[in-house]
Amino acid sequence: MDSQHTSSTKLDVYELVTNRIIELLEAGTVPWQKPWSDAGVPMNLMSKRPYRGINCWLLLSLNYERNLFLTWDQLKKIGGSVNKNEHGHIVIFWKNVKKEAPEENKTVPMLRYYKVFNIAQCRDIPKELIPELLTENVDPILECEAIINMMPDSPLLIFTGKKAYYDVEKDHVVLPSLKKFKTSESYYSTLFHELVHSTGA
Repeated sequence: MDSQHTSSTKLDVYELVTNRIIELLEAGTVPWQKPWSDAGVPMNLMSKRPYRGINCWLLLSLNYERNLFLTWDQLKKIGGSVNKNEHGHIVIFWKNVKKEAPEENKTVPMLRYYKVFNIAQCRDIPKELIPELLTENVDPILECEAIINMMPDSPLLIFTGKKAYYDVEKDHVVLPSLKKFKTSESYYSTLFHELVHSTGA
């Protein structure tokens, strides 16, 4: 399941990533502008190495409770398995390889992809392999709280979400809790943004 794939053309992998980004944007998600990180930085469960570049953004956009991933081979080695009807997520990488012709002592870039699974998609993972989730050290800003408390006809605020949005039909704002944001400023910036949307209703 996690075997590496070399695309027949570079466009194949580029199209996979581009199509995924388009899907996110059409759904109203900008993967590189998410100000909270309740699930932690996406990383490989076994190597503890964080994913970088576009892989980081794409894995963050999946909205799992924990951003811990592993390949099919890694999962088998620790005695785990994938839950029924779950599908892997694409991770890409590139490396330089030598040309096949021995007389040409040159290397060319090769783009590849493989699939990883989030721990939420799996079962029978030894508990000792899953690290404790650390939360950000953020505190309320009293001036901002005062503005929120004095807002006339304020919508209901719900702090149990994985996304931030204003529901016009129910007249409430949903967003992650303060402790799940990277900074206090990013929390209030997101909250005020959604409150502005509520004024149009």
